[in-house]
Amino acid sequence: MIAATRALVSTPVPAGTNRVIVAHAPNMADLMGYFVKPEGTMVVLRPLGQSRFEYLGSIPPSHWAALLPASSKR
Repeated sequence: MIAATRALVSTPVPAGTNRVIVAHAPNMADLMGYFVKPEGTMVVLRPLGQSRFEYLGSIPPSHWAALLPASSKR
């Protein structure tokens, strides 16, 4: 499971696109070396190829609404 997840997060995507992966925190902990909290936190990674990736940051659910465009907050 970890090898397959590592392949997904390390394989670059075409320019102008993103890949969204939904995973359980224990699986990400095994991959990244720490447990993501709170539940539902979004982890942002940059795929570097060759089974490598860079951790860019985390966005907890309490911050999601601030990221939405104003037109979608109605």
